[in-house]
Amino acid sequence: MSAVLALAADFIERTSNPAYGPLVNEEYGLRLATLWESEGLDRELRKEASELSEVGTLTAHGWVWFLEWARAHKVELNEKLLINLVERWTSILIQVRAIDIGTQASEWLHRDASMRLEFFPHPFLRRLLIRCVNPPERAALADDSAERLRSETPRTRHAESVLVSLLQLGRDVTLDAASSLLRHEWDGQRRLLEFYGVLLEGLDRESQNVWIERLRIPGYYGER
Repeated sequence: MSAVLALAADFIERTSNPAYGPLVNEEYGLRLATLWESEGLDRELRKEASELSEVGTLTAHGWVWFLEWARAHKVELNEKLLINLVERWTSILIQVRAIDIGTQASEWLHRDASMRLEFFPHPFLRRLLIRCVNPPERAALADDSAERLRSETPRTRHAESVLVSLLQLGRDVTLDAASSLLRHEWDGQRRLLEFYGVLLEGLDRESQNVWIERLRIPGYYGER
């Protein structure tokens, strides 16, 4: 746990959570800025940031603030923290920011929409994708019979939110990751493809064709 985050958690919450109202947000934002500068907390948090992995220190609002701070200051965060944040919070805002930080330094030269998920060349995204199709609750059932696993409704909610985040970022690396996720054969693939179809239907024709051409998902390729 970060000593700095634990110390500043209440200030960060009152600065970032709109439930406190704009006056409290502004007041605590100024107090946090003063505390940050006078106590050198900014410098200390930069030192601790690469070791962070626990996600219980801050609320969802606090983590949004922290991720924005980290991106603005080009602070590198470790892969474990980013994946834990993506899995802990269903907020697309947090997931987009976490994936953004995890991919912002990437030089992506592959641009191949047909890469297999388990061989995806970006280490952070590969681990994230693998965990989407092997969620923790499924791993906990590993000792059950294959028949029981097949009979259960596949849980794709996490994969769906990650897919939305990858598409929303719209970088070559995240679009290729989205394509690999959709193409991967697992018991939730059909449901995930149906979800992707619903997303497509919500777009205008021009945007539909951009996604269709870029991701090249079988069954969704060509004019609709």
